[in-house]
Amino acid sequence: MSGYVDSDISLVYSCLLVTKRFEVRFLSGLPPLSPLHQIVASDLGNWEKGELYGTSIIQALTHWSGGWTDWNMVLDTQGGPTWSPKPYNAPIIANLTSDEFYKQPSYYFLAHFSSFIPPGSKRVGLTTEDARGLEYAAFLTPEDRIVVTIQNK
Repeated sequence: MSGYVDSDISLVYSCLLVTKRFEVRFLSGLPPLSPLHQIVASDLGNWEKGELYGTSIIQALTHWSGGWTDWNMVLDTQGGPTWSPKPYNAPIIANLTSDEFYKQPSYYFLAHFSSFIPPGSKRVGLTTEDARGLEYAAFLTPEDRIVVTIQNK
């Protein structure tokens, strides 16, 4: 199932609505398409946007999503090409005039999750009495190892 989320509605709430309304067999998370993810010159190297990306991944993986996809892995310095008339940010920005590419903070967040949560992993419960601003998710890998991802806010 695919859909879009209004930036005024949280991803968690949207996933809850979809799973209650439809008989969903697989729900995959996507990065939010909001003004926060539209590219501007000051976005290069912006770790605050990287943290939003990490939050989006954790929220999707801990609320009914079986995966997470970014359909704009590489865009140019103008935020394209993309289907949208607005320019968007991406984990990798290609500077086509200088034949260079820039790994954005979101690249490192995605690499972190991809490195530690292999295909076939299953999310397992993880609770704490006091998260103190931490976002987290735990997984059991196909090799029977437990992986915990933690992001501080």
